Amino acid sequence: VLYTVGATVLAVFLFGLAPAFRAASSPLADVLKERGSESGGVRGNKVRTALVISEVALSLVLLIGAGLMFRSFEQLKNVDPGFDSEGVLTFTISVPFFKYPDFQVRANFVNELRRRFADIPGMTAVGAVTPLPFAGGDQYAVGSYGPRGVSEEDWNANKADYRMVIPGYTDVMHIRLISGRRLIPADNEPDALDVGVIDEKLASRVWPGQDPVGKEILLSWFNPEVFAMERRPVHVVGVVEHVRAVSLTADGREAIYLPYKFQPFLPLSVTARASGDPLALVPLIRREVEAMDPDSPVSDVRMMTEYVSDAMAQTRFILTLVSVFAGLALTLAAIGLYGVISYSVRQRTREIGVRMALGAHEASVVRLVLGHGLVLSLSGVGLGLLAAFFATRAVSSFFYGVGAADPLTYTAIPVFLVGVTALASYVPARRAVRVDPVEALRGE
Repeated sequence: VLYTVGATVLAVFLFGLAPAFRAASSPLADVLKERGSESGGVRGNKVRTALVISEVALSLVLLIGAGLMFRSFEQLKNVDPGFDSEGVLTFTISVPFFKYPDFQVRANFVNELRRRFADIPGMTAVGAVTPLPFAGGDQYAVGSYGPRGVSEEDWNANKADYRMVIPGYTDVMHIRLISGRRLIPADNEPDALDVGVIDEKLASRVWPGQDPVGKEILLSWFNPEVFAMERRPVHVVGVVEHVRAVSLTADGREAIYLPYKFQPFLPLSVTARASGDPLALVPLIRREVEAMDPDSPVSDVRMMTEYVSDAMAQTRFILTLVSVFAGLALTLAAIGLYGVISYSVRQRTREIGVRMALGAHEASVVRLVLGHGLVLSLSGVGLGLLAAFFATRAVSSFFYGVGAADPLTYTAIPVFLVGVTALASYVPARRAVRVDPVEALRGE
């Protein structure tokens, strides 16, 4: 607050000095000589003219930035992340590691939880995954992959998101099945074959033009017995649509969906759908978890739509910020232009009176005054377009689905700005035509 007050006082002081010194140093004879002449209008005050042009240019830069961010936000809202977030309830269950250190024991625990959740009245579908899309933690679930015989170089270069799931997850999220089958509860049992479902992006990279179902792929696996990473073969049983799990603006890495027993380290994010309001089932869910183990807390109860909304938070924040400043700059530019044109009309009252006394039509007077405003406006627009051309490229990383030189934005925004400034000039122009020639000349 102190800084803002200080900056405001300093700005008033500095901008008040210039006209004060100018008024004090102006020769009286020159002032009287310019009285009523055109030089006393817009052309006679270069500083005021330059300030108005700068205001228009700055507002154009901010308006174009806001326009590009708005277009980016609209594009983001139309992005298909590869799943349906509507009506999906999510919550996290932390299974105590020291209480359940064995891999299969942990898997059995969550298998039983899933069965209990599925029996809750009103629950239509339930599954779980770690990590949940857009919830963070992806850096802990990245591993290498490759077919048998893969070179060491390719093995280290091939990185995919490992998603440990409780079968039912892809059904809950409506992730489209392309070929093969989804993971089923039996895949998470102790004697089950090591199987996995890959996404279409990984399938096209490893087996382009082929059906991967039934093929074998090597994955990184932590062996708790030797406490080391190994390459473990997994049979591909299905291919699903690629999901954007980290950001809506980036396609992301390829993904592999594996039964939770494969690597049951991280907390599970349960996903569920209900016939009614999913949030109404939360007390029943907590009761079932507490009945299984009071030391396994339920946390982060949220709807999946909130995670998707958060994925657009940065773009939404920048759009709001730029729009606010663009609106303020546009208001200041319009006020500044209105003030300059109004001052010009007052300075040229005698000239306008003479013109009207000699038979000038109202339309010609309006064009005369409005022309000054449009000259200032178009000058500012020209400078603003040049500045925006370079400024938007400096922040192009914030745009999505729209270029930094988007033709629609660079056409619509200047036209809108010229329209606003023309309106600001039109008001004093209409006042000018109401000048009484006799009164104007008598005043002189």
